[in-house]
Amino acid sequence: MVLDPRNPDEEPQLIEPSDTSILIVSGPFLHRPELTSLWDASLLVHPAGGGDATSVASKAWEFYVEQSPAQQARWVVDLSDPQRPHLLVVDPEEPVV
Repeated sequence: MVLDPRNPDEEPQLIEPSDTSILIVSGPFLHRPELTSLWDASLLVHPAGGGDATSVASKAWEFYVEQSPAQQARWVVDLSDPQRPHLLVVDPEEPVV
């Protein structure tokens, strides 16, 4: 099914993907260990830092610190300097800092 976030009141459409289709799924917790086998490849946007304790960004940062999801991703966008994002290609043998 395809849900269009721009039109949340519209009925979702069922489509048949082609062999060359790419599925993009977004969410801060998609690199949980129990989900990593579902993805052929993934990109993680490394959060720049905390935020207030109840925000999704804060929960994502807490998850990042506790679970090290960057080790599960193929690519990581490092936003430690938001003015100069940096793309890292992950080597599964080397820890990502």
